[in-house]
Amino acid sequence: MKKQILMFSVGGEKNKAVRQVCKKLGWSAFEPDKERYGETLGSLLGMPVHAEDREKSQATLLRPAVGFPAEMIVFCGIDGTELDMFLKEYKKTGIAPVPLKAMLTPYNIGWTAEKLFGELLEEHRRMKNYK
Repeated sequence: MKKQILMFSVGGEKNKAVRQVCKKLGWSAFEPDKERYGETLGSLLGMPVHAEDREKSQATLLRPAVGFPAEMIVFCGIDGTELDMFLKEYKKTGIAPVPLKAMLTPYNIGWTAEKLFGELLEEHRRMKNYK
């Protein structure tokens, strides 16, 4: 799997910064159309999708396309050391971080972007309340 970042609702300077850091690291950045947010992460990356995952995501494709109320990025084909490299380079840009981040895993590859967003948002809220 090639090293890339999926971006959701990341606009303006943050979008530009993510793309610049990816270019520096030899990765790519991909921003799916909002109409595709109901597809599985695997299908967004062009990977084979299991029949049950395809059925789940088909139901969400009938809804109107809307963006997420917060930015989210997903690191694909990237290990922990590479993630640290990205975060270090991104921090150098001086631009605020993207609040919701995840790594693509065998566990979440069959999730839709919408499901991942919901899980990360809930986790983010719990962490803020914990502090």
